[in-house]
Amino acid sequence: MRGIVSLALLLAACSPPNSNPYCDFGITANNAFFYYSDLDVAVDFYTQTLGIEIAADYGFAKILHIAGSSFLTLVDADSGMHSADEPKTVALALVTDQLEGWWDYIAAADVQLLHPLNLTTDRPHDGFVAIDPEGYLLEFERFNAHEENEQLVPVLDRAQTTLSGGRVPQGLGFKATVIWTYYSDLQGAMAFYENNFGLEMIVDQGWTKIYQTSPTGFLAWSTRNVACIGRPNRKASRCHSGPTTSTVGLHTLVVTTDSNFDRIQSGATTGFTLSSGTMWRGITWSSTAFSSMRTTQNSSN
Repeated sequence: MRGIVSLALLLAACSPPNSNPYCDFGITANNAFFYYSDLDVAVDFYTQTLGIEIAADYGFAKILHIAGSSFLTLVDADSGMHSADEPKTVALALVTDQLEGWWDYIAAADVQLLHPLNLTTDRPHDGFVAIDPEGYLLEFERFNAHEENEQLVPVLDRAQTTLSGGRVPQGLGFKATVIWTYYSDLQGAMAFYENNFGLEMIVDQGWTKIYQTSPTGFLAWSTRNVACIGRPNRKASRCHSGPTTSTVGLHTLVVTTDSNFDRIQSGATTGFTLSSGTMWRGITWSSTAFSSMRTTQNSSN
């Protein structure tokens, strides 16, 4: 597991007090790991084309700070836990209030698009989907004032936008992320996370359920081959889809405190694997190769 040994540096504690509704459980940040055959090209895309800042640089891996408690780690597949050829089993939503501005910029840039922006009145969310240099889907999304988002919108209203740099026009940025995953047994996935981790659903889209796991970090579980960006009636071939096989293509972590790590470990039974390294201890559960992790040593970039 050498590809993740140094990737545990995120947030070590909840600060300021009560800023994270899941501090009682100990989750302080979200971080997904994407794997690349050409890391330099990926880094240029995310830091220059999207203007996202590098928070920590480990050479073979770069931790990007997207917004608040939302992070993304770009990994050189030759040194990581997965190959760049494995199926891309997730989509990453970049939540923004400047959706039209991002569309004008991305549509004119040299970025491959999957779905264009198609604004419709009274839709609970709007967005468009771009494709990164090696095939990961990026949804630029805005959640609108709508009864479906009754619990979510106040959370997003409290989040601060992290402005982008690089080649991005001034004033554009992101305020949250949603990691979208896909299941053949949606109810089973919901029960697993609710019963084992105490997560509570914040948005119910029917075919997709969204859960808040840190102040600006969200996880979403969708019915396999059904999830579509603002177009639930489209055929599956036009929508996000991916294999639901455990441990394929994605590794993601949430950082937790010592006491909560021990609490998780003491209750870890079926479906959990314990692991450790020189700077981290981890618990991986088999639902989609997710991990709960805590740092054991501070580092800086």
